[in-house]
Amino acid sequence: MEEYADSERRSLMLACCAASFITPLLSTMMNLSLDALGHEFSVGSHALGYVNTAFLLASVIFMVPLARMGDIAGKRRLFISGVAVIAASCILAPLSNDFWIIVLFRVLIGIGAAAVACTSVSMISDVFDRGRRGWAIGINTTCVYIGLALGPFVGGVLNDLLGWRALFLVILPFAAVAVFMISSFKHEIAPCAGERMSWSGCILYGVSILLAMGGVINLPAPWAA
Repeated sequence: MEEYADSERRSLMLACCAASFITPLLSTMMNLSLDALGHEFSVGSHALGYVNTAFLLASVIFMVPLARMGDIAGKRRLFISGVAVIAASCILAPLSNDFWIIVLFRVLIGIGAAAVACTSVSMISDVFDRGRRGWAIGINTTCVYIGLALGPFVGGVLNDLLGWRALFLVILPFAAVAVFMISSFKHEIAPCAGERMSWSGCILYGVSILLAMGGVINLPAPWAA
């Protein structure tokens, strides 16, 4: 195992914890904005379901391909790209005046969340030795569940006080912390550098997930219109 300084481990840990906190937060707190979105854009309950479905579906579809890409191109690079995609989407989504553009940004946020999820724990496992690895992964997992637990509360408060747009903007400070801290970690982790992506396998996997979930998602359509 490559030797890392304690300061580098701390920087990586803080970056991963900040990013792991915002991704579940973005998943759960948006439920509290659906009524406001429906009222502002005059869309029904079935269409509103795509706000969360787009995020979750994109996360699932891109998780496996991005994990492989991280092994080849570098996990640190993919982590930074994922956080950047999330931050950019959260800046642009509140500026949209079309509901389906917001759904599109939720897809991009889901892709960024997949990049963060498949690299954060993996990098922690690579950087921390066996004696501290469980502790580090436990702290990171705690941040995930704190984000899940706080999502409804934060979403409800911000939606009532500032409107649904604030739900996107609230994560920007945490994204900035993640990028700033990971910049102090100079090592690139690419255990499969030089190998090739199986693009046909990625497409087959993504289409399979999309078709399987698409049927389930559209089951309640006659009753939710």
